[in-house]
Amino acid sequence: ILKPTPAPSLRPTAAPRPSHRATGLDLSALDSSSEEQLLLRALLATDEQLTLQRVLDLTADLPGVAACALVVGPECFSSSSGKSGEAKTFRHQARELSRSLRDLAPLIGISDAETFTLNSESRLITFCFPGETTFGVLHDREPTLGLRDKLTLIARQLEKMHTA
Repeated sequence: ILKPTPAPSLRPTAAPRPSHRATGLDLSALDSSSEEQLLLRALLATDEQLTLQRVLDLTADLPGVAACALVVGPECFSSSSGKSGEAKTFRHQARELSRSLRDLAPLIGISDAETFTLNSESRLITFCFPGETTFGVLHDREPTLGLRDKLTLIARQLEKMHTA
């Protein structure tokens, strides 16, 4: 059985949209991700969809970071870039360090500080208190220029991710 074919239309039609995101010019479509996803991707130099654990893993891989931990109430999420004993110890102590530092901050007059770094003979640690969460980082060397600011921004976004 032969079916009639429609006559060709003389009206212009829109070209079909490509099924992939990149065009022949290697341009990408605008990503409609949340603000925290966009900022975290920029800070961590990635284009993947980020989970809380993946943010911690990428942060632990930053130059100058040996380990990091996010403490939320009784929960502690952590990651480290290596298998050093110091990094493991930090990850296990993060919850207690967080609680102790939150208690100590008002006593020493830094209760308004969102981010501060502790430097001792054996450890260099940065803590961020963006809200109800605490983000702690054990450094493996002196932080690079801008790392402290980057950690503060990451901590703020982790706070938003966790409370969302």
